[in-house]
Amino acid sequence: MSSRKPRSSKAGGILKTNKGSGPSQPASTSKRSSKQQRFDEDNIKQTYHPVDKDYGHIKVDEPPTPFSEMEDGSRPPEDELDANILAAKLQASMNKGPRVLESSSSSDSDDMSEEERQRRRAERKEFERRRKMHYNEGQNIKLAKKLLEEESEDELC
Repeated sequence: MSSRKPRSSKAGGILKTNKGSGPSQPASTSKRSSKQQRFDEDNIKQTYHPVDKDYGHIKVDEPPTPFSEMEDGSRPPEDELDANILAAKLQASMNKGPRVLESSSSSDSDDMSEEERQRRRAERKEFERRRKMHYNEGQNIKLAKKLLEEESEDELC
């Protein structure tokens, strides 16, 4: 019951054709040429490639890379590692204890008074408490919803 036309067996384009819309005469050559695209090349050249236009292309004269390879391709003797020297240095570093790097803040802590240390310790504890509260916020919301649901169930019963 639809008003759709039956499909033909040939696959057609989506554009309308002139089959039923006008006279059955073939289109003249003048009409065909008016429908074709035509580029005015002189206009394009004047618009996009004017003679006095500077496109900013700069020629960069870079010096050659200062790298020069060895003539025979081998390493110079001062760059080669001696395994015995390397082992001795490694052994010497193993005998030493670990080094502890002290930051400048540790020297500042020596200069702080006991009151200042107490204040900083209290600030740090307060910060940690608030951080824990913030991270537990989601769990608190879930718990509150659960309690509200239980309360509403108790009231309904």
